[in-house]
Amino acid sequence: MFVSEALKKKGLPFGGEPSGTFIFPSVNYCPDGMLAGAYLLKLLDGRPLKDVVRSLPTYPSVRDSFSFDPSDRKKVKERLAEEMSSIEGGLSTVDGFRVDLGHGWILVRLSGTEPKVRLTAEARNQRDLEEITELARVKVRRALG
Repeated sequence: MFVSEALKKKGLPFGGEPSGTFIFPSVNYCPDGMLAGAYLLKLLDGRPLKDVVRSLPTYPSVRDSFSFDPSDRKKVKERLAEEMSSIEGGLSTVDGFRVDLGHGWILVRLSGTEPKVRLTAEARNQRDLEEITELARVKVRRALG
């Protein structure tokens, strides 16, 4: 699902993509870099950006992708739903299949532009990241057959 469509459907206040696309539905459903910059300036409140960035926690993360035959897209999506819903945790299907695990999270979704399954995972530490990433890779591989 595209970001603007998901925002409209779910009534969400903000949407974004790792590419730097930021959408503020209260103003417009199109990406708006100028508005994002204005909000950033407001957030800084006179503080140097580097100080604000330093104050934020950082967590290890992984991004991966898996190719599949485009004619299998529907079947892959159904299998991903099955595999990801079997993981204990809070499952969200707003944009793919996201599972919050407490010590980290996994997002598995079909690419909107390529016949690929995208995997993103983040955890509080490297050991937990490796554990949840392997779990997600197993689930994706099962879904792909």
